[in-house]
Amino acid sequence: MRPLRTIHRFRAAILGLLMLPAACSSQQGGDANTAVVVSVGKAELKGATLAGWLKQSPTPPTAAAMGLLVSTWIDQAEIATALRGGKALDDSATALAVIAPDAARGVLNNFWRARAKARPKVADRSVDSLAARDEVRVFQHLFIDGSRAKDSASRMAVVSRMRAVVARLKKGESFTALVKEASEDTATVRNDGFLPAVTKDNLPEGLQSTAWALEPGEVSQMLPSRIGLHILRRATAAEAREGLRAWLVPRFGLQADSKYVDSVALARKLTIAKDGPDRARAMAPEPLLASDGAAIATWEGGALTPAQLRVWIAMLGPVERVALSGAADSTTFMFIRETALREMLLGMIAPAGPNTPEARSALLPVYRTMLDSVLSDMKEFSGMDPGAAASAITEGLVKSQRRYRPLPGALPAILRSRIPATVDTVALKTILTAVGPEYAKLHANDSTPAKTPKPPAPPKP
Repeated sequence: MRPLRTIHRFRAAILGLLMLPAACSSQQGGDANTAVVVSVGKAELKGATLAGWLKQSPTPPTAAAMGLLVSTWIDQAEIATALRGGKALDDSATALAVIAPDAARGVLNNFWRARAKARPKVADRSVDSLAARDEVRVFQHLFIDGSRAKDSASRMAVVSRMRAVVARLKKGESFTALVKEASEDTATVRNDGFLPAVTKDNLPEGLQSTAWALEPGEVSQMLPSRIGLHILRRATAAEAREGLRAWLVPRFGLQADSKYVDSVALARKLTIAKDGPDRARAMAPEPLLASDGAAIATWEGGALTPAQLRVWIAMLGPVERVALSGAADSTTFMFIRETALREMLLGMIAPAGPNTPEARSALLPVYRTMLDSVLSDMKEFSGMDPGAAASAITEGLVKSQRRYRPLPGALPAILRSRIPATVDTVALKTILTAVGPEYAKLHANDSTPAKTPKPPAPPKP
């Protein structure tokens, strides 16, 4: 992963009570079910409606699930309110603001690719050192597809075909020749069946012990999996050489890029505000409010403002934003640092801004196509008020009657900056607490009881 790529390992659901700050809260007591828990302009979402959606979930309600529902409802209510108010969403200024983050990623990706292309070839001594440690190996793969075998006769046919291959291997025929003739792994057959170099831990658990027991040039027995039958052959030292070199390329590149980024941060005196993590976490929950306070991070010649950070937080998915709202200081600090470094490098690479002619040509048509799709979904509910339309669409998603369409690019942040939205975080917390036991009662007799997933450890910076 590039050192400036946005941290996207927030995807695991955060279980337990909704960890949202009390800002934007109007409900201090009473019945959360009758409260207006979310509003966008005049559009309102009642607590009872949200609780009903959580009870219909196939898994026990979590903060992540609630965050997804709330964000989806706000997205749809914002779109419906904008349409009712005659506000254009495809005008030039809006479109350019929407594509700016993706254009920035494109500029940075081109920058990193150019650096990678200019690097010297990985030295032979580095390849030799990796081979000597024997922690990474290269294998050749022959595969017979069994995924379409639905009955015993067809499954036996697959086994017979692989046994015929095994018999020919025992007679001394070339593994490479048989790969070209018989293998159905289209991803590797063009490379004579050679897989990318792997560590033992990167292999599927069922193949680890067998593959790592092979000597150079040795062929495994027939290995079954859920998709078919496999035979592995360990590459010889000569055959593995270029695969090991390819394995080192991105790792050496990451080291070089990280050193470069660290040197830029040091030279430009990058400093993150002491209260930066707290302010970032407070910004993550809906409605993604950004304070007008001091910069989150500063460097010589620039700063990361709360409004800029808000855009990048909005680029995360709803589940990731819920996780960010409760992330550890170290994780949140790293998120801010990477965002600040992204802005710093953009200022160096593209001082005129990321929306280059190439970016506009590539991204504007995509934005308008995605927007047309979102608006097409909304036409069905054009006669409803924005709140009812947003609830109807969200209800359809909960019941799997509709497909989830996230708003493109930075549109969520742009809409929230134009159309006031409020979230009653105290009521949300009350609803989530109350729905848990109710959900358990409703689903007590399910044939396959839903299991609450174990919350993972926070992602490492």
